[in-house]
Formats: sequence, structure tokens, C-alpha cells
Amino acid sequence: MRPLYEITIDAANTLRAWESAQEIEDTAERNAEIDRLDALMSAQDSEFEKKAEGYAKAIRNLEAEEGHALAEAAPFKVEMDRYIARAKAKRGQVDWLRRNLRYSMERLGLKRVAGEQLNLTLQEVKASVEIFNEAIVPAQYVEQVPKIDRQSIYNAIREGVDVPGARLVPNSTVRIR
Repeated sequence: MRPLYEITIDAANTLRAWESAQEIEDTAERNAEIDRLDALMSAQDSEFEKKAEGYAKAIRNLEAEEGHALAEAAPFKVEMDRYIARAKAKRGQVDWLRRNLRYSMERLGLKRVAGEQLNLTLQEVKASVEIFNEAIVPAQYVEQVPKIDRQSIYNAIREGVDVPGARLVPNSTVRIR
């Protein structure tokens, strides 16, 4: 069977030829051409319907496989989420231990601690920024990623408001029953 795009091109060309045939002045010639094109369109419609049904079957099959794949992945996602939560908890414990150790070393004025297996050094690093009041930070230091509210734009245009840079575009989908 031919690819869908070839069937579509041929059917569109036949439709254009049929429309052009309407303008033939000689009635007998016009009727003969229209009859020929009607038969051709009927065959093309049948070919398109078979191809479209094949597409629909493939879509249904892939949707079913997608559902199975998601169902198979669900337990792994739950397990992965559990491991991620566990790793975050461990990171939290490490951070807490480091903070407490740093606080104690600073409080006691210790720059080095020599252990039997490990040595610790209190080292100065790059200062970090603490934001204690976000409301008074100048706008030039506030980074915001613009996010377009498509639903509000849709509603505004539907109500007749002209929204610069946006328009409603007709859309369709194939529903398979």
C-alpha cells in the first residue's frame, strides 16, 4: 500500500481536477471527465479509508503500549523517589554535622584538629549571600523568568480583547472510537 502522503497528494490533485472539470463548456466532455474523476475519487477514498484505519490501529496499539510502559515504570519511580528522599536525608545529616563541627571549632578558636585517622582544618571560603529581607532588595538584583499565561490570553481573545503578539489558531485532533 502507498504511503499516506502520496494518497493525500493524489486525492488533492484529483479534487482540483474535478473542480476544473466543472468549467468545461462541452456538456458531454464535462460529464465524461466528471464521471472518470468520480470513479477515481471513489477509489482514492477507499484507499485513504484503509490507510487511515491502519493509522488508527497503530495509534491504538502505541497508546496501549505507552500505558503498559508507564504502568511498568510506576514501581521504579516510587523506588527511585524513595532513594532520592533517602539521599536528601543523608545530605541533610552531613550538612548538620558540618555546621555543628564548624561552629564548635570557631567557638573554641581551633583552626586545626589532628585526629588518629583524619585531620580537620577550618578553612575560609568565598562569602555567601544571605537575604534577610527580600522585599527591600533592589529590582536590578531580582531575576525573574517571564512566564506567559496562555489560559488568560485565550480567555481575553475569546472575549474580544486584542492581545498584541498573540492570536487564536484553529486546531483539531483525530478522535478514534
